[in-house]
Amino acid sequence: MDSKGPRHKLELVSALAVVLSLVFVGIEVRETARQTRLSTEALQVAAYQDLVAQIAQFNAVLLDPELAAVYAVMVDPDATWSDLDLVQATQARRILFLIVRHADMAFYQFEKGLLPEERLTSALRPFLADIDKPIYREFWEEAKVNFVRSFREYIDVQIGPV
Repeated sequence: MDSKGPRHKLELVSALAVVLSLVFVGIEVRETARQTRLSTEALQVAAYQDLVAQIAQFNAVLLDPELAAVYAVMVDPDATWSDLDLVQATQARRILFLIVRHADMAFYQFEKGLLPEERLTSALRPFLADIDKPIYREFWEEAKVNFVRSFREYIDVQIGPV
């Protein structure tokens, strides 16, 4: 019986070591998952902040009275491209490319998991809010070939048929 006593103690110590190792691994896995979640949230916040900064830049551009006048024509439900002179039409196209590129970037971040869908919806508002205006819609129909298929399809579903 004496020979079984130390062996039994050794087995008990080994089992206890295994249990403690498993507890430690569990704690480490939980901490790693928490750190990963925090890192993902930080990336999402940074991506959204970048999109907000782009909108702020766009709004700053519209402080220029000439560009604000061009934009007013762009969002006029009765206006067409013929209401803009050559310089204004060029400015309008550049503004629209910036707006659509902003939407495209938001969609890309959404596809990569960096932007939740409710933030995507918010980020697309500068583009989709006026897509029913003739200048916006005509621009989209002409320019959408410049964008990736998944983005084009997503936007087309959002705006419906022409």
